Amino acid sequence: MDEALSSSDSQRSLNRMAGDRYQLLSELGQGGMATVYKAQDHQLKRVVAIKILHHHLIRKREHYQRFQREAETIARLGHPGITEIFDFIEDPGEFLAIVMECVVGTSLDEFLDEQGPVSPEMAALLIIPIAEALGHAHQNGIIHRDLKPANILLDYRSGAPRLTDFGIAHITDEHTLTATGVVLGSPAFMAPQTVRSQPASESSDIYSLGAILYYMVTGRTPFDGNSAPELMRNIARGHVERADFRRETVGREFSDILQKLLDSETPHHPSTASELVAVLQKFIEPTLGEWRPDIKESLVDFESSRRQAENRVQTGLRKRAEEAIELKQRHEALRNLERLLALDPSDRETSKLLDQLHRSTARRRWFAASAVIIFILSVAALLSLQVFSAEEIHRDQGLLEDALVDGPQESGPPEIRHQEETAVQEARQLAEFTAAVAKSTSEREPLIYGAQPKVETNAETTPGIVAETSAETPATPDPSVLPPSSEEQASDVVEEAMTIRLRLIPAAATLFIDGEQYTAMEAARGVELSYGQYRIEARGSCCETHYQTLQVDEETDSSQSVVLNWKDGYIRLVTDRAALVWMDDDSSPSTVSEGEDTLLPVSFGGADTDPNEREISLRIADRQDLQRVRHRVVRVRPAQEVPVAVTLDEN
Repeated sequence: MDEALSSSDSQRSLNRMAGDRYQLLSELGQGGMATVYKAQDHQLKRVVAIKILHHHLIRKREHYQRFQREAETIARLGHPGITEIFDFIEDPGEFLAIVMECVVGTSLDEFLDEQGPVSPEMAALLIIPIAEALGHAHQNGIIHRDLKPANILLDYRSGAPRLTDFGIAHITDEHTLTATGVVLGSPAFMAPQTVRSQPASESSDIYSLGAILYYMVTGRTPFDGNSAPELMRNIARGHVERADFRRETVGREFSDILQKLLDSETPHHPSTASELVAVLQKFIEPTLGEWRPDIKESLVDFESSRRQAENRVQTGLRKRAEEAIELKQRHEALRNLERLLALDPSDRETSKLLDQLHRSTARRRWFAASAVIIFILSVAALLSLQVFSAEEIHRDQGLLEDALVDGPQESGPPEIRHQEETAVQEARQLAEFTAAVAKSTSEREPLIYGAQPKVETNAETTPGIVAETSAETPATPDPSVLPPSSEEQASDVVEEAMTIRLRLIPAAATLFIDGEQYTAMEAARGVELSYGQYRIEARGSCCETHYQTLQVDEETDSSQSVVLNWKDGYIRLVTDRAALVWMDDDSSPSTVSEGEDTLLPVSFGGADTDPNEREISLRIADRQDLQRVRHRVVRVRPAQEVPVAVTLDEN
C-alpha cells in the first residue's frame, strides 16, 4: 500500500470536497504522516501549501486526531513567526488535509547542510524570531515538543524564519494524546526530561532551541550516539562538550550561553523564551551595535553576506577588546582577542595585542615572585648584619604570602602558564625557607651570622654560666637555615625542553598531553615540553579516539600532526517487506527483515584525507520479487544515524 495518494487521486479528493478551488502544482515534501503540495487557491488567487494525511493512516484514530489537532493548534496562534492555517478539509475515513500558508524558501536544516555552520551572531539573529514565536505559543498553553532545524523555515521573500509542524504539540490545558512512557520528537534535539518520558514543558522547548543553536554554530548536534537508544542515554547523562572546543570561532562568550542552556545538572538559565531572547540580544548588541544583516539577502547570496557580517563582527570584537584593555578588564579583553584570532589566524595586530596581554598577566605574576626573591635576599643580607626576632620574620612572612596571592587569575598560552607555575612554585619554596627561619629563631637563641656562638662548659661549670669560645675559632653558620647557593639554584631549574607545535586534524578535536587538555589552536601555537616521553590522546565527537607516544629530545621534529580517523556513520533502514540492500557498488547485499530497523554502517577514513560526509546510493529489492526495486540517495556523516523508511508493497 502506498504511503500517500497519488497527486491525481489527491486532486480528485480535493475537487470532491472543495470544488475546483484548489489545484495541486507540485510536491514540496513527504514525511512519515503526510505529503505537502504546493497548490493554487483560485478563489483567493494565492499560492498555498496543502498537507494531506497519508491514506493508510486515515483510519488510525491516533494519527487522525493528531493531524486534526495540529490544524486546531496552529489556528489558535496568530503570530508572524508561525505558519498560518487557512482551511481544513475533511472527508471522515477517506481524506484529511490542512491548507496553510506556503513559505517560499528552505528549511534551516537544508540551509545548514548547504552552507555549513554559521557565526554565533547569525545564529542568534535567526533564532530570536523563533524564540519570540515559541514564547507566544507558550503563553497560549502550547508546547511544541518537536523543535529541530527541519521545522524552521527560512522565507526567501521576507527573510523571516518561521516555526512550523505542531503535529505533536502538547496543549497544557488538555489531555495529551501521547501514551504514558512513549517518547515523541527528534532524539538529537530532545531535552533530558523528554528522553526520561517526563512531561513536556516550556524549559524542554528552550533546551531544544539551545541544541539547535549548538548545531547551527558547530555543525554537530550536542550529543552523539551510534543508535537512538545510545543517543538518548547520552542526552540523559548530559555533560555536553563546549562549542568552542568543537569550533574555535564560536568563542568563549557564546559557548558559555550554550553551556547554561544545555546543562542538565542545573535549572536552565534562561528557562523561558523571553529570557532567551534577552540573552541573545545582549550577546549581539555589543558586537554588532545597531547594524543587522539582511537575512533575505543572506539566503540569496550567503557568501557575500557572510563576509560582510564577519567584517562587522571583527570590527566589533576589536573595539570591545580595546575598551576592555583600557578599563583593565583582562578577562573580557582576552576572550575577544582569542575569538578574533580564531576568525583570522593571520591577523598580526590581534596576535600582537594578545601576546601583550599575556605578557602583562605574566609580569604581574612574576612581580609577585620577584617580591619573594627580593625578600629572601633581604633576609640573607640582614642575617649577616643583625639578629632577626621571630616576630619580625612572621610579620615579613605575612607580606610574602600577600605577594603570593597577588595578581590576576586568567590563563594564557601553555608556555606562559608553565613559566608562571614555575615562578609560583619557587616562591612557595622560598616561603617555606622563611618559615624554617622563623621556627629556628623561636626555638633557640637568636643567631648572629659571623659572631662567636656561645657553648656550655664542662660539668664543673656552674649551671647557667656560659663561656665563650676562643676568638680564633670561626663560627660555622647552620646550613639548614641558609639559602641555597646560586649554583644549586641553577642546577635545580635548568632543564632541557623544546616547543612542539601539534596540528590537530580535524581542528574540532581536543588534545590531551599526559592528561592536560589543549584546544587545536593552543596545540598549533606550540606546547613547551621538557625532554622525555609523553602520552598523547586526541578526542573528537565524530572521530575515533587517537593514542600515541611522543618522545621529546634533541632529535624530535618541532612540528607534527595528530590525525584522527572518522567514526562510522549509519543508515537505519526499515522496510515493509523482507529486502536485500546494495550500498553504492557493493556486489554483496545486506539483508533487511520486514518491519525491523536495520543498521547499515558507512565507513569513513582519516580526517586528513576523507571528507566528513558521504552520499550513499541505496538499491532496495523485495526478496520475493527482485524486480520490485526502490532507489534512495542518502547523505551520511560520521557518528550520525540517518533514518530511511521504504515501502515495497504496491498493493
